[in-house]
Amino acid sequence: LERVSLDAASTGGRRKLQQQQQQQQQQQASKAITNSPLQSQRTAGPQPAATASSHTGTTTSHGPQLQRRQLLQDPAAPANPALRTPRPNGWSGLWWAEAGGIGLAAGPNHVIHAVSTVLAVYTVDPQTGSKQASKILALQDLFAPVGAANCKEGVYDAIPMYDKHAGRFLIAATCSGKGAVLLAAAATADPSGSWFLFNLVADGAGTGMACKDPVETALADSVRVTYNSDGIFLSLFNYCPSRPEMSGATILALPKHKVYKGAPNFVYGVFTADQIWMALQPGPQATATSRLAGVGANSFRQCQPAPPVTAGDAGGGAAYFVCDHIGPDSQQPRSSFTLVGIINTGALWQYAGTQDTSPTPFLVATLVDRGGHSPLSSTVMLQQPGGGSALHAGGTTPPGFWSGSAALSGGKIYTVDRVDITNTTVQPPLTPVAMPSLQWAEIDVKVLLSGAGDCSSTTAWGSKWDWTRDWSSDWGKDFDLEWQENKQEAEVMQQEIDKIKAAMQEQQEQLIKNCTAAAAGGGSSEAAAAAAATEIGDGSQATVDGSN
Repeated sequence: LERVSLDAASTGGRRKLQQQQQQQQQQQASKAITNSPLQSQRTAGPQPAATASSHTGTTTSHGPQLQRRQLLQDPAAPANPALRTPRPNGWSGLWWAEAGGIGLAAGPNHVIHAVSTVLAVYTVDPQTGSKQASKILALQDLFAPVGAANCKEGVYDAIPMYDKHAGRFLIAATCSGKGAVLLAAAATADPSGSWFLFNLVADGAGTGMACKDPVETALADSVRVTYNSDGIFLSLFNYCPSRPEMSGATILALPKHKVYKGAPNFVYGVFTADQIWMALQPGPQATATSRLAGVGANSFRQCQPAPPVTAGDAGGGAAYFVCDHIGPDSQQPRSSFTLVGIINTGALWQYAGTQDTSPTPFLVATLVDRGGHSPLSSTVMLQQPGGGSALHAGGTTPPGFWSGSAALSGGKIYTVDRVDITNTTVQPPLTPVAMPSLQWAEIDVKVLLSGAGDCSSTTAWGSKWDWTRDWSSDWGKDFDLEWQENKQEAEVMQQEIDKIKAAMQEQQEQLIKNCTAAAAGGGSSEAAAAAAATEIGDGSQATVDGSN
């Protein structure tokens, strides 16, 4: 492909942008946006939850983890239990006084609730929504078979996701102080049963965001998860403890069928912040545009996934993310955000790494204008349609981390982000106060392709895959068969090696005999050497010093 670009027309806030603003934005988005191919790949080795093997690795000094977690807390969050009064047929979920990451995922018959370091799986009545059973476990225990003990401050910030296309649950979690992220995939539609567990390398090595210190690898944090019909995608924040400038967003693109099959090893794609930055440039050699002056690769800290709302939204061969990039002055409100797409995801069905000739996914990106602000009341509470407890609007995360949510529905991306606005018009002695505000956006997305090449041939790959199959009952059989085949091939090869060794040994013994006979007979050493060289056999080459 010569060019891959995104065209994103946004309607922001609770009012539509003026036609002139939309035209300006479309003109900006339709500029030359180059595609950014994969830079590196990693192999993944899952283990079933029943096994007790562990993943070992070197420990690395770890960055401002506690500080980040404190920044993510909102001191204004309500602590009054009355605000959590359940509706009829509902129930109280997990409650943690000092919660880190929180997450909720709902399927037809189950709900998963994650708070800080704990996970709860609820079985519900699909008609009434009432709770029928529950199972609570620590994230440390869930991921113990794949090396949770090596996470310096434990496993936390789990994000559950229900894959409506495959009918399975996913859980992504942070392994503190390590250049790795953890992923769990339910083996069936029942998340209270078996899970496939993965410890995925995410240390930045081999990418443009690799730590420069050869002994140091990037640490991973703030993991998020999404999916489409082809892949499972993890978004995370990589940072080098000794070099803050080498920090930025990373997106892992995993073959979906390999994850739900519990494949013992597979290749997955790695996209990094420098590729997002390159994809925003008008050309490979171009400098920053005026809208991104002062912005670099480390301005893209973490990208929020826009998961599909329905199973039908999972098609289309793309996965989308929104990124709150940091400008030269991180305290100033950002007028735009970055939309990132991983396209041609059908290639993940046969993806074997960048060194292979198989097709690859591509990363594309464009800027999207933020809409108008929707100020909140001083209580920062949101009313639910149809009644129920009021919801807190959430706190603000550090610049570069999305303080809201996003979703993909009907070919459009809907986003909401809390961006508090400071009223700078007040005069002394009054002090400017940050007012809570939300920004909404509705984005029309188009992927524009030009040049040679054809991405459409990958769209049908995997269309016959049976997502309902339970692979946990015969997990490892394919791996065992492959191991047996490799073992048999190795045995045959060893026999050939033994034959060659025996022939070489015989030739060496004959060479010594010839040299001994020549010395005993008083013949010339040159003649003996020539005779010895002849004995080596057809196809062999030898250099013999005739004077020796």
